[in-house]
Amino acid sequence: MSLPLEGIRVIDFTQVMMGPCATQMLGDYGADVIKVERPGMGDLSRTSYPDPAGLQNPVFCSLNRNKRSIALDLRDAEKKALLRRLIDGADAVVNNFRAGVMERMGFGYEELSRTNPRLIYAVGTGYGPAGPYAHKGGQDVLAQAMSGVMARISDPDLPMSIYATALADYACGMHMVQGILLALCELGPSAGGRAAEAVEKLVMSRRHPDCDGLVISALWSFGEASRAALTRLSMSGPTQKVRQEAGESLGHLP
Repeated sequence: MSLPLEGIRVIDFTQVMMGPCATQMLGDYGADVIKVERPGMGDLSRTSYPDPAGLQNPVFCSLNRNKRSIALDLRDAEKKALLRRLIDGADAVVNNFRAGVMERMGFGYEELSRTNPRLIYAVGTGYGPAGPYAHKGGQDVLAQAMSGVMARISDPDLPMSIYATALADYACGMHMVQGILLALCELGPSAGGRAAEAVEKLVMSRRHPDCDGLVISALWSFGEASRAALTRLSMSGPTQKVRQEAGESLGHLP
């Protein structure tokens, strides 16, 4: 029995939870997901949770099934060129680093789309691509707190608490999957590529006085006009509250 995404190749730069749960679902649907990892250590979830199983621990496996991994030192020009060749033949690239990290490595959308104009470029973030928090890293718990989700309790006398499941990471990851699938549906024989972004804090925010109660779940970028629109949105009240990336620095993919 064939799966709906068979024949689709995804290059996966994602780390920890938000991005990996998205690319895992693409793999579940049949996509060939190639996960790029650091030599010796790999994804942070391989080593962040001590477990007898080591690098193949249950946390990592629960977020990275149906993927293939490749360990590359991206400071090495030859390894970097190898990855560029893989990307040139891929349908999608997915990452959840802070704004600017992929560009500094030479893997930004503008650069990659020159040699692969049909590329779908998906980014999972916490605060959007611009604004005062764009350079910051963060965590699921920050998105819960700064979006106001943590304050939604049935008894006002109880203290605010963290929802134990990484709700923001998983919700944002699912919106990123939707963005990628929509882009795949839209791409026709002559269509160009697409850049899509799922913004974690906006996914979590059901209402904020500065957004008139709108639920904004995912942002699409189609060239210069939409980048300007994204920048305006990122400078509004809700988007300034939070920006979260699972990746912290270029050191995640040395």
